[in-house]
Formats: sequence, C-alpha cells, structure tokens
Amino acid sequence: MDKIAIVKTFMAEIESRDPTRASRYLSDDFVFQGPAQHQLDKDDFLQAIVAIREAFPDWSFNLGEVTERGGRVRVQISPGGTHTRALRLLDMISLPATGTIVDLPPETLQFIFEGLLILEIRVEKARKGWMGKLLAELGIPHPTRALEPVT
Repeated sequence: MDKIAIVKTFMAEIESRDPTRASRYLSDDFVFQGPAQHQLDKDDFLQAIVAIREAFPDWSFNLGEVTERGGRVRVQISPGGTHTRALRLLDMISLPATGTIVDLPPETLQFIFEGLLILEIRVEKARKGWMGKLLAELGIPHPTRALEPVT
C-alpha cells in the first residue's frame, strides 16, 4: 500500500465505529501537532478521536484533496458533525450534548511517515486548528485555556 492509500484508509478508520483500529497505521512514537499547548501522543490522540466519535456520531473529516510530495502526504479536510452526546476529552473537558451542527472551515493536515507508519500529523498554518474551532463552536471561547483537568 502506498502512503496516500495508507492515509485514506487511516482517515476512514478514524471515522468508523471503532476508530482505535487506526492505531495499526501509527508508529509507537506518533505525535499529533495541533493548536493545543502540548502535542498528543498516540494514546491521547486515539482517545480524543474516540471521544469525538462518541459525541458526534455523524462526524466526518470530509476528506478533500490528498497529495504526496517528498514522502509527506497533505490532506485537505472540512470536519463536521452534530453534537448529540456528551463530549469528554482526555479528562480535561466535559460538555453535555448541545445539538449544535458543527461545520468547520477547510484546513490542511500533513502526514509525516517513518517507513509505512505515520510518525506525525501536523495541522498546517491554523490559529486554532479543527479541534480549537470545534470547541469554540460548542461555546468554549478560548479552547486552549479550557484544557485543564475536569474535577
């Protein structure tokens, strides 16, 4: 399988009913570099995806153009879904269902590989990134400030 096929399959699996299946495409040293104050490791990233899928049963990243250059894959996404269940992110945020339909603006993810495993996903040139924009749409105005443990 080539890198573009790996990314497309990975994205389909994180949108599935069991997004943890996508872990087989991630290296043990995987990191997600987004707008958060800290990067997410493999386990935290997968937990966040599971939480989003549970809170937004119709969630989709709405994959757009997928290109490869220099061994890196760039993916255009336009994420969205309907917030019908409680959102609990990494024991930091707990938000009851709002019924809000979230339709986020397009942005680009860059996938960096180690062999045929995904080593890193970077959100390109985004002030808040899709996660920050998602939280803002749900009423958390300063998402990075909201990322404190829930007591």
